[in-house]
Amino acid sequence: MRIGKYELLSELASGGMGTVHVSRQTGDGGFSRLVVVKRLHAHLANESEFRNMVRDEAMVASQIRHPNVVPVLDVVEHENEICLVMEYVPSVPLSVLIRAAKANGELLPAPVVSRIIGDVLGGLHAAHEVRDLSGNLLEVVHRDVSPQNVLVGVDGCARLIDFGIAKAAVRYARTKSGDLKGKISFMSPEQLQRKEVDRRADIFAAGALLFETLSGTPLFDGMDEGAILLGILMGKSRSLSAYGLPPEVDELVTKATEKDREERFATARLFEEALEATIPPASSHEVAAIVQRLCGTTIDERRELIRARVEESERRAFETVEATSYPSSATNPSTTTATKSSRRWPFLIAGSVATIAAFAFLSRATWGPRDIKASPNPSSESSSAAIEATRDASTNPPPTLSGSAPSATLPAPSASSEASAKISGVLRAPLPAQKGLKNGRRSGRTGSSSSSDLKTFPYAK
Repeated sequence: MRIGKYELLSELASGGMGTVHVSRQTGDGGFSRLVVVKRLHAHLANESEFRNMVRDEAMVASQIRHPNVVPVLDVVEHENEICLVMEYVPSVPLSVLIRAAKANGELLPAPVVSRIIGDVLGGLHAAHEVRDLSGNLLEVVHRDVSPQNVLVGVDGCARLIDFGIAKAAVRYARTKSGDLKGKISFMSPEQLQRKEVDRRADIFAAGALLFETLSGTPLFDGMDEGAILLGILMGKSRSLSAYGLPPEVDELVTKATEKDREERFATARLFEEALEATIPPASSHEVAAIVQRLCGTTIDERRELIRARVEESERRAFETVEATSYPSSATNPSTTTATKSSRRWPFLIAGSVATIAAFAFLSRATWGPRDIKASPNPSSESSSAAIEATRDASTNPPPTLSGSAPSATLPAPSASSEASAKISGVLRAPLPAQKGLKNGRRSGRTGSSSSSDLKTFPYAK
């Protein structure tokens, strides 16, 4: 499925409001990259309240520029549907990483947790301090800081996502009186009491997140939501000493989750600094190694699925282009036949020209110009006879009879013998260099030559 310039490849996650898809963005010049497209569920797509929430998330998140916040790249309205486009990060949610560690019978190392939560606090501080284009503070409050909304990337960097229910000074959607936004286990007392909230509500949630990431269990737990709500309002909290952590860590969590917000850290940056001083953070390489060890199989399977979907998409695109450029004969046989015939004409013409040229060259080589002309011979028959007689006389001399006189008197030469001698002298004369000699042709007969034969090959050997 395609939404504008974004092709949906695979579903990544699904929540109460919508579904997140890994998608591919394409452009001119072979441009291509992976993105995430967030779509509202079909039954919510036409609800103005939820459409406005998507617009609010885009407005807030697009203003935040920080490495620990996943940026919003685009908003697309397609066929009465509004979608959010975000950067794709190869990662796993923090909730998945915590479960994987517990399933492996271990807890995440404290320095790794310090790095992850420190990244989250850095992203939160950037969101709290964001200003609009006019320089006015937007007073952003995330209101949903939880393990599900923290991505831990294969690069060892944690990023904050999902500002869908964030509070800001300017919003399209208005929260109805009595509505609770967020997950109860991470709500501050003022949220539960439906009071006005500020950035310190996010600091409370970050304190609860620190406890759960270190211990693998929620800070405020109970049999049901009522018990959880009561524990938050009464300010009951649990200790981390049972997990082998020093009291200083308990003090951090207690200060961040104070019932009175005036007693909490004033800013996320102050909380981050106190955390790094208490638990020196691990490097991003160490975090990446933990992610690969605990969730490497999940990440590799997703990468392979995306690769297969991309290859399938490229194959379909190639087949579509090929079918458009070269329509099959089944769709339009007459057009295809005419097209094939028109393609053959240039080859036929070129072949004919080449054949004619080759024939002309061979003809010139075989029957080339005849530059040698035969000497005039008015009495061809008598000359031929004389020539033959002379050849016989020279080749076969008359025998000498045994017992006869040692020498015989030869008869005087006749006129015909003189003529034969003259012709024989002509035949023995050296041949002049003539260009056409090599193109001459011998007579096919033996014993005599006609005048036409002499013209073709003027001298007999």
